[in-house]
Amino acid sequence: MNEITIHGNLTDEPTLRYRPSGIPVVSFSVAVNGRRFHRQTNHWVDKAPVFHQVVAFNGLGENAATTLAKGTTVTITGEFVDDSWQPEGAARSGGTSCSPRTSPSACGSPPPRSPR
Repeated sequence: MNEITIHGNLTDEPTLRYRPSGIPVVSFSVAVNGRRFHRQTNHWVDKAPVFHQVVAFNGLGENAATTLAKGTTVTITGEFVDDSWQPEGAARSGGTSCSPRTSPSACGSPPPRSPR
């Protein structure tokens, strides 16, 4: 298993769906903003954000859908799955984290949403 841990902010509200078998599946996107120190200018420089698609299942998925919101800072640990697709003739690829563990970050997160 290719396990990764990412730390970033949700870019949109989580989307909760149910498979025909009744299994809940939530998906959301996390933006990770990196920085590096530029020694010549002696300043920190922001890198371009990297976006990760995250999918969680069962109780974790339902919990994520009710407690996470756009802008929430999260730490995600899960399996990295390399995906590729071809919308309108242009080949695309990206990574998806199938997350067995998702948690709001203790630093800078907005309060959790109230239950629906």
